[in-house]
Amino acid sequence: MKIKIIILLFFSFQIISAQDIPVNIHETDIYAFLDEMANAKLIVLNTSIKPYSRKTVAELLLQIKNQKDKLSARQAKELNWYLREYQNDLNYKPKKSGNIDLYKPNPNTSFSLHPLGFYYADSGSQLAIKPIWGINNFFNDNGSMYHRWGGAEAYGSKGNWGFYASLRDNHESEAISKPAFLTQRTGGNYKGLDYSEMLGGITYQKDWVSVGLVKDFYTVGTNYSGSNIISDRAPSFAHIKLKLTPWDWFEFNYMHGWLISNVIDSTNSYVLNNGIHRDVMHKKYIASNMFTFRPWHTLNLSFGNSIVYSDYQINPGYLIPFLFYKSVDHSNNSTDGVGKNVGQNSSMFFDISFRGINHVHLYHVQFIDELKIARWTSPDEHNFYSQKTGIMVSNWPVENLFFTAEYTKTVPVTYQHDIATTTYQSNGYNIGHYMRDNADVLFFELRFHPAKNLNITGNYTLERKGEEYGYNRTSPDLVRHPFIEEVKYRRSVANLCFNYEPTYGLHLFVNASFSNTDGEMADRYIPAFFRGNLFTLSTGFNIGF
Repeated sequence: MKIKIIILLFFSFQIISAQDIPVNIHETDIYAFLDEMANAKLIVLNTSIKPYSRKTVAELLLQIKNQKDKLSARQAKELNWYLREYQNDLNYKPKKSGNIDLYKPNPNTSFSLHPLGFYYADSGSQLAIKPIWGINNFFNDNGSMYHRWGGAEAYGSKGNWGFYASLRDNHESEAISKPAFLTQRTGGNYKGLDYSEMLGGITYQKDWVSVGLVKDFYTVGTNYSGSNIISDRAPSFAHIKLKLTPWDWFEFNYMHGWLISNVIDSTNSYVLNNGIHRDVMHKKYIASNMFTFRPWHTLNLSFGNSIVYSDYQINPGYLIPFLFYKSVDHSNNSTDGVGKNVGQNSSMFFDISFRGINHVHLYHVQFIDELKIARWTSPDEHNFYSQKTGIMVSNWPVENLFFTAEYTKTVPVTYQHDIATTTYQSNGYNIGHYMRDNADVLFFELRFHPAKNLNITGNYTLERKGEEYGYNRTSPDLVRHPFIEEVKYRRSVANLCFNYEPTYGLHLFVNASFSNTDGEMADRYIPAFFRGNLFTLSTGFNIGF
């Protein structure tokens, strides 16, 4: 009876059209445009949690449109470029519309070349179906290889409800995204040289509350070259997400996910009558939250914590969004003479994003895997952490020019754990920074964006990695391992990329890459195709993401 009452109350909300459908995090152009607009102080943007929703993007585009007189010619054209994609998401009453000129949805069912796909919209709903297709060819002294992918995506909304599904089937002529490799490429659960990625979910949004059950990427931590809190290195996983925006100065995000442990549960595995052995994996979960306070429009102060847990069913304590989960773990798993190694894997983090200087975005992100105050004053001991500091400058000193500099440092044993079922991994991939522990990365990028559909980008990345010591909690050296005492892996890469978008969602690209890889662990950390001192040319196209 109580469940029926809750369902009736849930459906009795006043229906207004409002979509909370995620924008694929690999659609980097729209994310870059919004970042540029935030640097120009035309919008307020929280970059600590991605993906953004189509509703959020649509509202931000409306705010920019209401200040169109402040845009350059290229920015105005780019705004109209994106409004054509998101016009059907604007068919609702925003919380604060002011004198914003609302776009009207396309009332017709139609096929379109810009954006490419099939679309339907009326006064209270929409539906879109789009193709996904692409190929990336690589050529260097080691030979040639390719990565091709194809599929389709669909999304729609009715009233406060949103839904979406996206299937992308991948084939690589050489497996270049496996878990051991130190690369930003999103990994997959390989079947030979093939893997697929299915995204999708159902969401509900009402005023300042948004909830969803989705299988998608969920990244945490401001970055322009790989997140060090939760990244998209691992394949997507199913999760429940909650977003609260009750005030302009506060935002809260929560996620509870189902990770893939890759650890066989021998107790629950079994043999069938035909002799086939059925392996069952241990259950593995993650809970994460992030509180964001905005004392000024130009400053976001975010902090949160997470826990990876296993070995029992979903714990109700980790379903409570606002808790400090390490304390919950202490309550659940007393070790005062009862049990051994029964705790879970907790962490905490914070993200500071500042745009108080014209054209400039400054940020610092800290992931703390294990913290003891006494280690701060010990010259020989360290806590386990990863930190990222960066700056992005847009449209200064030259219009349409963007400069980014970012440094990431991760000390030994960070992200490591000695309990196989509670590692900071899913499908065998680290869900933190792609370089894992005892590593640093220096990243520079210069991007020229002279036209709405053309980007010319040059960047340089220097990656270094020392010994991976592993996690042995009984070893006195656990907290004393030096940071990169000896470089085991070093890779420098300089890229020059031309990206042209003739119609929305269709990208043509050419990338010239000069790379040098050395170190005794190079064979382990980089695919054979990219080892050595190489010039690599890659060309291709993609439709959709």
